[in-house]
Amino acid sequence: MLGNVIPVPWESSVIIPGGTDGGSEFIFKIKLAAPYGDANAGGSVTGGKMGLNVDPAYTYDFNVDWGDGNTDTNVTTAIVHQYPDLGDYTIKVTGTYPKPVIDYIASANEDFGLAMSDIVQWGNQKWKSLKKSFGTNMIGLGNTDPNNSGGAGKEAYAFKLECVDLPDLSELEADGLVETFYGCNFLGINNIENWTWSNSVDSLERMFYQCVVWDGDVSAWNVNYIKTFKETFRNNFLFDCGNAHFGTPTPLNNLTGWAPGSALSNVDLNFEGMFFYCTELDCNFWQQDSYLSNVNTINCQDMFYWTIKLKLNLAGWSNTSTKINNIVRMFYGVSYYYTGDDGSPDRYYTDDGIKTDFSNWDFNSNKTSLEGLFTSACFDNNFNCNLDSKTVTNITDFSSIFANCYLGGANSVDNWVLNTTVGANISLFNAFQGRAYNYNTGGVIYERRGLDWRGLYGPAVSLNGWDVSAVTSFDQTFQLSKQADV
Repeated sequence: MLGNVIPVPWESSVIIPGGTDGGSEFIFKIKLAAPYGDANAGGSVTGGKMGLNVDPAYTYDFNVDWGDGNTDTNVTTAIVHQYPDLGDYTIKVTGTYPKPVIDYIASANEDFGLAMSDIVQWGNQKWKSLKKSFGTNMIGLGNTDPNNSGGAGKEAYAFKLECVDLPDLSELEADGLVETFYGCNFLGINNIENWTWSNSVDSLERMFYQCVVWDGDVSAWNVNYIKTFKETFRNNFLFDCGNAHFGTPTPLNNLTGWAPGSALSNVDLNFEGMFFYCTELDCNFWQQDSYLSNVNTINCQDMFYWTIKLKLNLAGWSNTSTKINNIVRMFYGVSYYYTGDDGSPDRYYTDDGIKTDFSNWDFNSNKTSLEGLFTSACFDNNFNCNLDSKTVTNITDFSSIFANCYLGGANSVDNWVLNTTVGANISLFNAFQGRAYNYNTGGVIYERRGLDWRGLYGPAVSLNGWDVSAVTSFDQTFQLSKQADV
């Protein structure tokens, strides 16, 4: 743990491995400061400590210049340095240092904050691992308020790391990028679009987890050997593949060139929570159907959860859908932004929404639950997503499948074929829960939620073709499913 400020890690870079001048040193900056809420009255906080720890899995033998006139040489174990004053320091590390482990260290009677504020140079070190190197091991002073957890608030305090050389990741191990930047409060990682790594790397799990104001272009990354993308970009509120922060590129960056796991054999792909809560995301994605011959199963639970501005057109996934063995909440909240905003005069509903053609999707094979699949999602009012006449005879759990979403206009969910076997124990708990269309005292509708049972925006939604004879739970199936009588 690191003090009571907010995690701010490091960043990486570009162009010449080993620094712009071919430098061998790993160079980074730190900031020592009084912690949040401490005005340092009377100068009671005069200095602080930081440590270079080691991972016992690796052999270390390094030299360190602490940036205050002091040095240590031939270091093989964890080392702690005492700084006499608060302030900014530049630290240089040379020698055998295969994995950075940078720690905040304070005794019970000590009170100061520590942040890594920049990576100046990666140097020529061949990194073996960057797993958890900068995220959970550092508390950043970039955000001076630990209670300010929202993306917009943090942005005012964040920074962009300016390192101009590329890290040498040619010997990186399989989990070497897991949780690398977990919880980092930076806007960008200079030239991260040019990162390459060893083919041994097979996981990007939580690599950018909780990097709430980061938006970077990863469109050119080679992910052919990666099989685990669990929560890679989770809670990256501003992530839009580099399209959001630093001007709008032309053409827009997309992930259409990715081919996850395509170089592996008999692979189980994991996309669980990959873009969870990426609330600014609105780009296009790879066609997974092109890379199926080597795939056994795919976990898509929560993959696009609460990507509220994503007008999702997920082309080339029809055959993939057969191999998805966990589809729970995959599209929860997708395009929710376009349903409007609870009667607020600041945002009205629009006709935008999901534009995926589901006509050949398999929602049945290798699955038993469609729980929350389209909860709070919004379907484009003018695009037929072809969600009618689905065979779902293996499914027993339909709870909240269309709860609080908007579905109407060109779209229908009629004539689904359910299991009708006695004893199937099928649940429609909360399946079509809705809410009243909110409107102001003048009768103006600001939002659209729930299925369009009355046909206000096109043909009325119907379930007449559903045979529910084997359903055992109708608990709250249509709770609050009403529309304003306008």
